[in-house]
Amino acid sequence: MSAPNSLFVRACKAQPSDAVPVWFMRQAGRYMPEYRAVRKSHSIIEICKNSELAAEVTITAAEFLGVDAAIIFADLLLPLEVMGLPFHFAAGEGPKIESLSAPKPTSTPSKPTVPRNWAT
Repeated sequence: MSAPNSLFVRACKAQPSDAVPVWFMRQAGRYMPEYRAVRKSHSIIEICKNSELAAEVTITAAEFLGVDAAIIFADLLLPLEVMGLPFHFAAGEGPKIESLSAPKPTSTPSKPTVPRNWAT
């Protein structure tokens, strides 16, 4: 894949191209032996958090499919962790959020104040 002159980059720059790029979603080659080999040693979260592994599974699938561009391998649930909602992937079931309880406030909320010159 040569990104600077790819069909995708030319189209993004509104430059002439011989075809119109299309977007389609697929899971990063989960059926591919190369991906399965990586998954034998690493969890999905480990792959997402390790840039070399994420790049490897992304590029392997993109080159196999012969596409012009690919979005780096990641999981849509990753932002949950930084929001304080830890999760894990249960074998054969998919993602499980560990706690959905609301966090306890760190301080007592104050009463709202109304300015003295508030027009009623």
